[in-house]
Amino acid sequence: MLVLEDSPAGVASARASGAFVVGIPHDQSPAAGLSAANRLAVRLDDPGLLALLGGEGVSFVGGISSVWGTRRRPTADLRS
Repeated sequence: MLVLEDSPAGVASARASGAFVVGIPHDQSPAAGLSAANRLAVRLDDPGLLALLGGEGVSFVGGISSVWGTRRRPTADLRS
């Protein structure tokens, strides 16, 4: 299981479940607080995260990965 998480408590919970965790830091939750994650990605369209999700054919539309569906979704603001 792959979990994208932006909070220290969420990272800890996901790791406890045995998930592979990618921490996505933001202003209220800096990278240092997500150090328990298996990997860190600066943004949702980070090349390393895209490669982890499947590389070719994975794209982002409006800030949310189209891997979750073809419908356009609103832009995600990770700072709020």
